Amino acid sequence: MIGVSETMNLGIKMGLDPKVLAGIINTSSGRCWSSDTYNPVPGMIEGIPSSNGYQGGFGCTLMAKVIEFQNFSKFWVGR
Repeated sequence: MIGVSETMNLGIKMGLDPKVLAGIINTSSGRCWSSDTYNPVPGMIEGIPSSNGYQGGFGCTLMAKVIEFQNFSKFWVGR
C-alpha cells in the first residue's frame, strides 16, 4: 500500500491524471491488490475507504466480538 501511495502521489504532483497512472500501473508488473482493488487515491474506486474520507467502520466493539468468537472457537475445537 505504501508503494502505491507514494507512486500515485508522485505521479499526481508531476501532473499525471490519477486514472491514467492507475491504468498504467494495473497493466504492468506493478499491478497489485492495493492498486486495482483498494487504490489509496480518493475518488478512484467507489465504496472503498479512500473514497469515503477514510472514515472508520470496523470499530473496536466489533473487533472485540471477533476476538471473543475466536477465543470461544479455540476452546470449542480443543486447541
